[in-house]
Amino acid sequence: MCACFHNAANTGATCRLTAVGKGAETVFRDRVTGKIVDKDKFIEERQRGRNKKPVKTKEEELEEQHLEWRSGLAQKRAAEERAARMVEEVRAC
Repeated sequence: MCACFHNAANTGATCRLTAVGKGAETVFRDRVTGKIVDKDKFIEERQRGRNKKPVKTKEEELEEQHLEWRSGLAQKRAAEERAARMVEEVRAC
């Protein structure tokens, strides 16, 4: 027996389709509360969430700083200084 409810209108084929969710309406839920919301409200909330700037935690900031240090901070500064000097030499000529 399948997982859907049997009544006089259900045939074996539709019963199998509804048991796996084929042809069913998409259910949109609020991410915080889990309550069902309509599609327009869900899309609006999703767009609002994409426009927000992500909040970094203290650990994420420290990890980024550590990655910057690991990649050769002094070498980056030296390369930037060399590039600035080259630009100055080209302007001087």
